[in-house]
Amino acid sequence: MAYCSQQEVEAHTGYSYNDFRQADAFMTSNQWATYITMVIAGATEMINRYCNRQSFEAANYTEYHDGRGPTGDRGRYYREIDRTFLPREQPVISITSVSVDTATTSAPAWTVRTMRDTGVAGNYAVVSDGFVTRIVFHNTIPQAGKGNVKILYSAGYASGSPVLADIKFICLDLISNFLAKKKREQEGVVASFDSGTQTIAQMISMLHPEIMTEDLKLRLAPYRRSIRGNAWH
Repeated sequence: MAYCSQQEVEAHTGYSYNDFRQADAFMTSNQWATYITMVIAGATEMINRYCNRQSFEAANYTEYHDGRGPTGDRGRYYREIDRTFLPREQPVISITSVSVDTATTSAPAWTVRTMRDTGVAGNYAVVSDGFVTRIVFHNTIPQAGKGNVKILYSAGYASGSPVLADIKFICLDLISNFLAKKKREQEGVVASFDSGTQTIAQMISMLHPEIMTEDLKLRLAPYRRSIRGNAWH
Protein backbone atom coordinates (compact mmCIF):
# COMPACT_ATOMS: atom_id res chain seq x y z
CA MET A 1 0.00 0.00 0.00
CA ALA A 2 1.00 3.61 -0.51
CA TYR A 3 2.64 5.48 2.35
CA CYS A 4 0.69 8.70 1.74
CA SER A 5 -2.42 9.99 -0.02
CA GLN A 6 -3.12 12.61 -2.69
CA GLN A 7 -4.56 14.93 -0.03
CA GLU A 8 -1.42 14.59 2.10
CA VAL A 9 0.80 15.32 -0.91
CA GLU A 10 -1.18 18.44 -1.76
CA ALA A 11 -1.09 19.66 1.83
CA HIS A 12 2.65 18.92 2.18
CA THR A 13 3.82 20.33 -1.16
CA GLY A 14 1.24 23.01 -1.95
CA TYR A 15 0.92 21.63 -5.49
CA SER A 16 -2.37 20.86 -7.22
CA TYR A 17 -3.67 20.08 -10.71
CA ASN A 18 -3.31 23.68 -11.91
CA ASP A 19 0.46 23.61 -11.32
CA PHE A 20 1.29 21.02 -13.98
CA ARG A 21 0.63 20.72 -17.68
CA GLN A 22 -0.39 17.88 -19.95
CA ALA A 23 -0.46 18.32 -23.72
CA ASP A 24 0.26 22.07 -23.38
CA ALA A 25 -2.71 22.64 -21.07
CA PHE A 26 -3.09 22.63 -17.34
CA MET A 27 -4.13 19.26 -15.98
CA THR A 28 -7.72 18.59 -15.04
CA SER A 29 -8.45 17.35 -11.54
CA ASN A 30 -8.93 13.81 -12.90
CA GLN A 31 -5.64 13.90 -14.81
CA TRP A 32 -3.88 15.18 -11.69
CA ALA A 33 -5.40 12.41 -9.55
CA THR A 34 -4.17 9.76 -11.99
CA TYR A 35 -0.74 11.36 -12.22
CA ILE A 36 -0.19 11.85 -8.48
CA THR A 37 -1.38 8.30 -7.74
CA MET A 38 1.35 7.08 -10.08
CA VAL A 39 3.95 9.32 -8.43
CA ILE A 40 2.94 8.13 -4.93
CA ALA A 41 3.21 4.50 -6.07
CA GLY A 42 6.65 5.18 -7.53
CA ALA A 43 7.88 6.88 -4.36
CA THR A 44 6.52 4.08 -2.17
CA GLU A 45 8.21 1.43 -4.31
CA MET A 46 11.44 3.43 -4.35
CA ILE A 47 11.54 3.49 -0.55
CA ASN A 48 10.78 -0.24 -0.31
CA ARG A 49 13.48 -1.14 -2.82
CA TYR A 50 16.04 1.19 -1.30
CA CYS A 51 15.44 -0.38 2.13
CA ASN A 52 15.28 -3.95 0.74
CA ARG A 53 11.77 -4.54 2.09
CA GLN A 54 8.45 -5.71 0.72
CA SER A 55 6.66 -3.11 2.82
CA PHE A 56 6.83 -1.31 6.15
CA GLU A 57 3.11 -1.81 6.70
CA ALA A 58 1.70 -4.90 8.43
CA ALA A 59 1.09 -7.73 5.95
CA ASN A 60 0.95 -11.52 5.69
CA TYR A 61 3.78 -13.47 4.09
CA THR A 62 4.49 -17.02 2.93
CA GLU A 63 8.17 -17.85 2.57
CA TYR A 64 10.13 -20.93 1.57
CA HIS A 65 13.53 -21.44 3.17
CA ASP A 66 16.25 -23.98 2.47
CA GLY A 67 16.95 -26.56 5.15
CA ARG A 68 20.70 -26.87 5.76
CA GLY A 69 20.87 -30.20 7.57
CA PRO A 70 23.82 -30.86 9.91
CA THR A 71 26.92 -28.96 8.83
CA GLY A 72 29.06 -29.25 11.96
CA ASP A 73 32.20 -31.40 11.63
CA ARG A 74 31.34 -32.42 8.08
CA GLY A 75 27.74 -33.32 8.80
CA ARG A 76 28.13 -34.93 12.23
CA TYR A 77 26.07 -32.45 14.22
CA TYR A 78 23.74 -29.47 13.89
CA ARG A 79 25.21 -26.05 14.43
CA GLU A 80 23.11 -23.15 15.70
CA ILE A 81 22.81 -21.78 12.17
CA ASP A 82 21.45 -25.13 10.96
CA ARG A 83 18.59 -24.93 13.44
CA THR A 84 17.76 -21.25 12.93
CA PHE A 85 15.48 -19.68 10.31
CA LEU A 86 15.06 -15.93 9.94
CA PRO A 87 11.85 -14.57 8.39
CA ARG A 88 12.86 -12.04 5.76
CA GLU A 89 10.38 -9.33 6.75
CA GLN A 90 10.88 -7.78 10.17
CA PRO A 91 9.59 -6.96 12.72
CA VAL A 92 7.52 -10.13 12.95
CA ILE A 93 4.06 -9.68 14.44
CA SER A 94 3.18 -13.36 14.73
CA ILE A 95 4.12 -16.77 13.35
CA THR A 96 1.08 -18.49 11.85
CA SER A 97 2.68 -21.84 11.05
CA VAL A 98 5.96 -23.57 10.23
CA SER A 99 5.87 -26.62 7.95
CA VAL A 100 8.56 -28.95 6.65
CA ASP A 101 8.43 -30.90 3.40
CA THR A 102 9.11 -34.45 4.57
CA ALA A 103 8.99 -35.98 1.09
CA THR A 104 12.29 -36.59 -0.64
CA THR A 105 11.40 -37.79 -4.12
CA SER A 106 7.60 -37.47 -4.51
CA ALA A 107 5.31 -34.45 -4.47
CA PRO A 108 5.74 -32.14 -1.47
CA ALA A 109 4.30 -33.46 1.80
CA TRP A 110 4.04 -30.51 4.18
CA THR A 111 4.07 -31.50 7.83
CA VAL A 112 3.17 -28.75 10.31
CA ARG A 113 5.62 -28.44 13.17
CA THR A 114 4.59 -27.38 16.67
CA MET A 115 5.78 -24.25 18.43
CA ARG A 116 7.16 -24.59 21.93
CA ASP A 117 4.69 -23.28 24.50
CA THR A 118 3.62 -23.73 28.10
CA GLY A 119 3.31 -27.46 28.71
CA VAL A 120 4.25 -28.24 25.09
CA ALA A 121 7.83 -29.17 24.15
CA GLY A 122 7.10 -28.57 20.46
CA ASN A 123 9.60 -28.63 17.63
CA TYR A 124 10.77 -25.03 17.54
CA ALA A 125 10.84 -21.85 19.61
CA VAL A 126 10.15 -18.31 18.45
CA VAL A 127 12.95 -16.12 19.75
CA SER A 128 12.74 -12.33 19.59
CA ASP A 129 15.71 -10.07 20.16
CA GLY A 130 14.72 -6.44 19.82
CA PHE A 131 13.13 -6.08 16.39
CA VAL A 132 14.51 -9.38 15.04
CA THR A 133 12.56 -12.63 15.37
CA ARG A 134 14.04 -16.07 14.67
CA ILE A 135 12.63 -19.57 14.50
CA VAL A 136 14.94 -22.00 16.28
CA PHE A 137 14.37 -25.75 16.03
CA HIS A 138 15.29 -28.00 18.96
CA ASN A 139 14.01 -31.30 17.55
CA THR A 140 12.88 -32.71 14.18
CA ILE A 141 15.32 -30.23 12.67
CA PRO A 142 14.76 -29.80 8.90
CA GLN A 143 17.04 -31.81 6.66
CA ALA A 144 18.99 -30.26 3.81
CA GLY A 145 16.68 -29.31 0.96
CA LYS A 146 15.65 -26.60 -1.45
CA GLY A 147 12.65 -24.61 -0.22
CA ASN A 148 11.65 -27.38 2.15
CA VAL A 149 10.75 -25.14 5.10
CA LYS A 150 7.55 -23.10 4.72
CA ILE A 151 6.88 -20.21 7.10
CA LEU A 152 3.57 -18.35 7.26
CA TYR A 153 3.68 -15.19 9.30
CA SER A 154 2.70 -11.55 9.58
CA ALA A 155 5.21 -8.71 9.84
CA GLY A 156 5.49 -4.95 9.64
CA TYR A 157 4.58 -1.88 11.65
CA ALA A 158 1.11 -1.13 12.96
CA SER A 159 -0.85 1.81 11.61
CA GLY A 160 -0.05 4.91 13.64
CA SER A 161 3.36 3.63 14.75
CA PRO A 162 6.28 6.11 14.93
CA VAL A 163 8.13 4.20 12.21
CA LEU A 164 5.26 4.42 9.72
CA ALA A 165 4.83 8.10 10.56
CA ASP A 166 8.52 8.66 9.82
CA ILE A 167 8.30 6.71 6.54
CA LYS A 168 5.26 8.76 5.52
CA PHE A 169 7.10 12.06 5.92
CA ILE A 170 10.14 10.69 4.10
CA CYS A 171 7.82 9.65 1.27
CA LEU A 172 6.19 13.09 1.22
CA ASP A 173 9.58 14.79 1.08
CA LEU A 174 10.68 12.46 -1.73
CA ILE A 175 7.53 13.33 -3.70
CA SER A 176 8.01 17.02 -2.94
CA ASN A 177 11.52 16.88 -4.43
CA PHE A 178 10.20 15.00 -7.44
CA LEU A 179 7.39 17.47 -8.14
CA ALA A 180 9.68 20.46 -7.61
CA LYS A 181 12.09 19.13 -10.22
CA LYS A 182 9.20 18.39 -12.60
CA LYS A 183 7.94 21.93 -12.11
CA ARG A 184 11.36 23.40 -12.88
CA GLU A 185 11.66 21.31 -16.03
CA GLN A 186 8.17 22.24 -17.12
CA GLU A 187 8.76 25.93 -16.66
CA GLY A 188 12.13 25.67 -18.41
CA VAL A 189 10.59 23.70 -21.27
CA VAL A 190 13.15 20.99 -20.61
CA ALA A 191 10.78 18.02 -20.46
CA SER A 192 9.89 16.77 -23.92
CA PHE A 193 7.36 14.14 -22.98
CA ASP A 194 3.70 14.09 -22.03
CA SER A 195 3.91 13.50 -18.27
CA GLY A 196 0.32 12.34 -18.13
CA THR A 197 0.97 9.30 -20.29
CA GLN A 198 4.42 8.23 -19.10
CA THR A 199 5.20 5.63 -16.48
CA ILE A 200 7.40 6.33 -13.47
CA ALA A 201 10.21 4.36 -15.13
CA GLN A 202 10.06 6.69 -18.17
CA MET A 203 9.96 9.87 -16.10
CA ILE A 204 12.65 11.40 -13.96
CA SER A 205 14.32 8.75 -11.86
CA MET A 206 13.41 8.83 -8.17
CA LEU A 207 17.10 8.11 -7.58
CA HIS A 208 18.14 11.43 -9.10
CA PRO A 209 20.37 13.18 -6.52
CA GLU A 210 18.04 16.18 -6.46
CA ILE A 211 15.15 13.87 -5.53
CA MET A 212 16.63 11.06 -3.44
CA THR A 213 18.89 13.48 -1.61
CA GLU A 214 21.65 12.60 0.83
CA ASP A 215 19.41 13.86 3.62
CA LEU A 216 16.67 11.39 2.65
CA LYS A 217 19.20 8.56 2.40
CA LEU A 218 20.43 9.44 5.88
CA ARG A 219 16.88 9.36 7.23
CA LEU A 220 16.26 5.97 5.59
CA ALA A 221 19.57 4.49 6.76
CA PRO A 222 18.18 3.10 10.08
CA TYR A 223 15.54 1.15 8.12
CA ARG A 224 17.74 -0.15 5.32
CA ARG A 225 18.62 -3.83 5.40
CA SER A 226 21.62 -5.59 3.90
CA ILE A 227 22.25 -9.26 3.17
CA ARG A 228 25.14 -11.10 4.74
CA GLY A 229 25.41 -14.60 3.40
CA ASN A 230 21.83 -15.89 3.22
CA ALA A 231 20.45 -13.77 6.07
CA TRP A 232 18.99 -10.30 6.36
CA HIS A 233 20.50 -7.82 8.80
